[in-house]
Amino acid sequence: MSQLIKQSMCLMVLFFLVFVPTKHHLYAENLPRAQLVSSEVSGMHKNFNRNEHDQSSLEVGRNRLVQANTLLIPSGQSIGMQLEGEGVVIVGFEEVEQNNERTSPGKEAGCEVGDIIVAINDQLIRKMSDVTSFLAENGQETIMVDLLRKGDKVKVKIKPIETEREIFRIGVLIQDQLSGVGTLTYYDPKTRLYGGLGHNIYALDQPVETIENGVLFYSYVDQINKSEKHKPGDKQAHFMTERGILGAIRQHSIFGVFGELTEIPQHSLYDEPIVVAKPEDVEVGPAQLLTVLKGEKVERFDCEIIEVNHQTSPEIKSFVMKVTDTRLISETGGIVQGMSGSPIIQQGKFVGAVTHVFVDDPLKGYGVYLQWMLDTQNQTENQKAA
Repeated sequence: MSQLIKQSMCLMVLFFLVFVPTKHHLYAENLPRAQLVSSEVSGMHKNFNRNEHDQSSLEVGRNRLVQANTLLIPSGQSIGMQLEGEGVVIVGFEEVEQNNERTSPGKEAGCEVGDIIVAINDQLIRKMSDVTSFLAENGQETIMVDLLRKGDKVKVKIKPIETEREIFRIGVLIQDQLSGVGTLTYYDPKTRLYGGLGHNIYALDQPVETIENGVLFYSYVDQINKSEKHKPGDKQAHFMTERGILGAIRQHSIFGVFGELTEIPQHSLYDEPIVVAKPEDVEVGPAQLLTVLKGEKVERFDCEIIEVNHQTSPEIKSFVMKVTDTRLISETGGIVQGMSGSPIIQQGKFVGAVTHVFVDDPLKGYGVYLQWMLDTQNQTENQKAA
């Protein structure tokens, strides 16, 4: 393995998503930020009403045996994802003042970033508002918190702190598991099956889940925070719920989110599907990536595949790519968090999607072979149909 592959500056910007509640803006981020919702903030997810047409459309293909086409349409469109998972994820900690001292009860009790809170005092937790409601009713009584940590069950005791505003806090930053903005990587215009990637929401070594009740929305990119060395930038975007449901989410894994669309997206650069490249066909040389920098407009930008890993089974880091497009570099500084899932085209073939950015050189990042995304989707769908 080359020295480049061994570099440790690679920051995951994969398929899970960080939810920032203000105006439904979301940051493609896997490091805690001050804007992340704390345990004192009520749950901000909306229960979107689905009309009968949307609901019936989501049922199309639910029990269908899937065999992905070798001809697919590259998208690059920004998408919003919403589903109600079991538990809420801890994404960071905050210090709470008590007796002129500042402390984080949750951190002191042994909670870790990436832990999923699944129950408090044996009461199941499904969303952020469950936590805040429980704390409001429980007061300062010590609570027993059930956590899921990398597949293992962990119990911790936490004593909440009452703030001056008579709000009880446990000093952890939490978010609902699966809500955020990602990128639609591809879709099949005949079956409307799709695959995409998003941004980090919890540790990638948590167990893979099969999703039955997720929905996809259009999203609008508001602005780009440029990448700098050791400081990856990000996309800021919001859900366009007024446009209705774009599709259903059926599955997620480290290789992407998968499901069916209710309609064909409006902003693809390709009217006709193109050939999916086999992993062995991908080579060092010029390529293009598709992504959105503002609004909903998908654009094509030059890049170069500079290193290829020869893989015979699915792995998430398939090749190394470098941004060469002067306009993209000027506006984004290279790869930003939020470009995960952006399609990569080489010699007219659909080769893969962006997955990572190198922290110490944001012009470079990793990509995954598209074939590995398709294999993951096919395997799960065919297992459900069997």
